[in-house]
Amino acid sequence: MANCVFCDSEAIFTDFPHVAMQKVQCGLCGEYQIANQLLSHLPDQQDWARTAEILSKAARAASDAGTPLKLKSEPDVLTAIARYLPKAAAEREAE
Repeated sequence: MANCVFCDSEAIFTDFPHVAMQKVQCGLCGEYQIANQLLSHLPDQQDWARTAEILSKAARAASDAGTPLKLKSEPDVLTAIARYLPKAAAEREAE
């Protein structure tokens, strides 16, 4: 077992070598797919801790909705964040 790239919890990784992606099943983040290329360099990004926190929540929300994230490239990461943040803000306002 390896650790989730977003929350560092134990997770199950399933390799899809024909598309250079991993399916991740994490107890905290839910299920998502991420490109091997992103796995190798995302954690080196500036402000990764904050980005990882947002992606963890975005991945859980997408997984719970039945549409797991499929992160093939950095634009996919940015799209996932952009889709999640307005929902999170609306939920905070409703509280």
